[in-house]
Amino acid sequence: MERLTERLAAGAAALFAAAAVLTAALGGWTGLRTAGALAPLHLVGLAVALLTWARASLRRRAEEERRDQTLAPREAEAGRLFGPASDVEGEPFTAARSLAQFERWAVPAAAPALAAAFGLAAWQRFRVAAGIPPTPAHGLSAVALLAVQAFVFFLMARYLLALARDGARRILRPVGSLLGLVPVLSLAAAALALAVHYGVDAADQAGAYALAAVYALLATEAVVGTLAEIYRPRRPGEREAAIPYESRIARFVAEPARLAQGAGRALDYQFGFDVSRTWFYRVLERAILPLLFLQLTLLYLLSSIVVLGPEEAAVIERFGRPDPPGGRLREAGLHLKWPWPFETVRRLPARRLRSVHVGFVEHEEPERTILWTRPHFAREDLFLTASREDLPSGLPEEAAVPVNLLTYAVRVEYRVRDVRRYLYGYADPARELRLLATRVLTHESAGRGLFDILGEGYRDLTDRMRERIQADADARDLGIEIAAVTFRGVHPPVAVAEAFEEVIGATEEREARILEARAYRNRRLPVAEAEARARVYAAEAYRARRAAVSAAEREQFLRRREGYAASPEAFRNRHQLAALATALDGARLYVVLAEPDSEVVQLNFEERMPATLFDVSPED
Repeated sequence: MERLTERLAAGAAALFAAAAVLTAALGGWTGLRTAGALAPLHLVGLAVALLTWARASLRRRAEEERRDQTLAPREAEAGRLFGPASDVEGEPFTAARSLAQFERWAVPAAAPALAAAFGLAAWQRFRVAAGIPPTPAHGLSAVALLAVQAFVFFLMARYLLALARDGARRILRPVGSLLGLVPVLSLAAAALALAVHYGVDAADQAGAYALAAVYALLATEAVVGTLAEIYRPRRPGEREAAIPYESRIARFVAEPARLAQGAGRALDYQFGFDVSRTWFYRVLERAILPLLFLQLTLLYLLSSIVVLGPEEAAVIERFGRPDPPGGRLREAGLHLKWPWPFETVRRLPARRLRSVHVGFVEHEEPERTILWTRPHFAREDLFLTASREDLPSGLPEEAAVPVNLLTYAVRVEYRVRDVRRYLYGYADPARELRLLATRVLTHESAGRGLFDILGEGYRDLTDRMRERIQADADARDLGIEIAAVTFRGVHPPVAVAEAFEEVIGATEEREARILEARAYRNRRLPVAEAEARARVYAAEAYRARRAAVSAAEREQFLRRREGYAASPEAFRNRHQLAALATALDGARLYVVLAEPDSEVVQLNFEERMPATLFDVSPED
């Protein structure tokens, strides 16, 4: 009987060792922290299995030694060749003494050792979960291997726990409990790996934290078990071997029926009679496992139902390969397939607008203040642009700057036009599109001037890039449609941003001066034109007036000449008198006829005011 226990313990140890190597390699191969986190549990299970094997081996040897002592013939003292028989019980290296020493020292020390192991595993898993996550890959392979591991451990656990119900093999129960805990955690890890495969990247980190919490809980239980074993009162004649390192949590997980039995005993205690022996409770207890199996079966069959959203499309794969070639394409709605792992679904939000970034890598937290002198993103690529500026007169051609550097933040938005080509044409079509867009941007930037890109040539650049990227994507059969190419920003590199700002400032000042000169010209030209027209019009008016006056004077002269010809003496006298009247107009004339000492007569030739002017009638 003990040999069977030894063999089972050795088999469990070999299974734990193989699983530890498998999960450690699986975690490194797939990058899934949840898969690698199962390795500490396997190592603890290996240690418990080896401890169980050692206990069973010592018990078997002690039993064989006791049997040999009982069946050995006792010879008389006189009949012995070499004197009296030795005292076997007093020998220091008997199997019974070794078993007693092992049970006294090694078995009690197992619980604190397991507590330390689980605590170290929890601390190490918490550190791994909080670190930089690796890039996950081969998710479906991890799911398949974890599912196989869960199945093998489930069968082994059920077998060992069934044998452990016999009192002679009770020491197998801790190993069976840990074997039963592995399938539950393996299936949970497989579910998280499947979630990561379908795009839920946070599931792996959450699973790593959850397994670290499980290890912390098992470590706490081991510490409490150690203290309880130390202060537990010993019963005289206690026959059952103590198992202080057994995990009650693992046992409840491995044997759900134990929970029902504990609940039955609690009901018996509360109601005062054997409720657990009633027919209803027994039917319910027997139906728990079938109901649980039915629920698990229904849950498994639900993997045959595929529900696709309005923006989704999917390809049905059989054993990881599209069957038929290219895959069976399914549109939005409800669909049926073979259950996992026979057929799987590759979903794709085909009608959703997707995007890739070109020329930069986004910050986890975007910058609120955007300046040329500060980095806009976590990484910014540099692109060459042509220099088309004219040199000032007097500078040599060597002083010309052939190229400039710019930093672009471009967003390329696209839709999936052909789902099959997008899924199976390239391992990472988004990366291929990013490389195509980077090449097109490099070519277009090198063929344009700096101020063409920063100025009015911006829209032409985006249209040209969209056309070229679409043409390259069609040539490579990416199965996508470019919706838009937008620039989030264009700016000089941070290292030369200050100098570039000075150049831009000088350019803006030059443009401002030019605009001011244009404004002055536009303001002065109309005034000058108005003044020129006024002078032209004034000259034309003067010319017209002088022509009219000259014509009138000519006509006057002709008339006077006619009058002179008719009566020269009269014409001459009249004009002399008219000239005299004109010359004497307003002058006083004094005529002195006598000597100075004679009487002076003053003649007033001024016109007198009429006397009637002062005749004001009373009626007025």
